[in-house]
Amino acid sequence: MPQKPLTVPIPTNEAERLAALHRYTILDTPPEATFDRITRLAARLFNMPTALISLLDESRAWFKSCIGFSGQNVPRDITLCSFSVLTAHRHQAKILAGISSSYSF
Repeated sequence: MPQKPLTVPIPTNEAERLAALHRYTILDTPPEATFDRITRLAARLFNMPTALISLLDESRAWFKSCIGFSGQNVPRDITLCSFSVLTAHRHQAKILAGISSSYSF
């Protein structure tokens, strides 16, 4: 499937971030109880009907764990995660977990 150009800003460390993400070989893996426990805990702690652990690749946000959402992924350019990755890079911070978790390695 051809990738369409993203409409959100791309961090300057995008190639490095994507290389690290692909080294983890976690994309498109089956659900795991450990991640599901974290997602359920986040939904409960923040009293939210939806919680996700998502990973951003070149074109999508892929969900490792979902509570209250039935999709497995969404286009990257419509996610808040894209802006989280950009913000994390600008402040030299790493976002490791949260309600809509973005792993920005």
